[in-house]
Amino acid sequence: MACFALGPVFFLPQTPNSNYWALSMPGVTLATFGPDMGFAAAAIFITSSVPRSYQGSAGSLLVTVQSLSTAVMTSLSDSIGTKVEALPTREIGLDGIRAIWWFGLASTLVGALITGIIVRIPKAEEKEYVQ
Repeated sequence: MACFALGPVFFLPQTPNSNYWALSMPGVTLATFGPDMGFAAAAIFITSSVPRSYQGSAGSLLVTVQSLSTAVMTSLSDSIGTKVEALPTREIGLDGIRAIWWFGLASTLVGALITGIIVRIPKAEEKEYVQ
């Protein structure tokens, strides 16, 4: 969740004259680790929480939920950007993009809070499942 949050943190202070290598490149690099680590951690958590006969279904449900949440959050971000700054050319300007990054940061922090409160992984527990 920290990697998800670092993307918007690096993009928010940018101006039109910001150096790409100073803010954009580190933000993009760190933000790409979020989905990679998040999917791996979620897949391990979900598939180890169900019997072996259901692990494939649990994995496919995880991919479906992640894809749907990405689509919903992307459409919400676009709606926020267009409502904040409705230009005559139907493009989103710097204020709209900044509002989208604030929304992304807030969403990430809410997700981290929910994860920290709800998700509990036992330290060491071997499960034997009957097939």
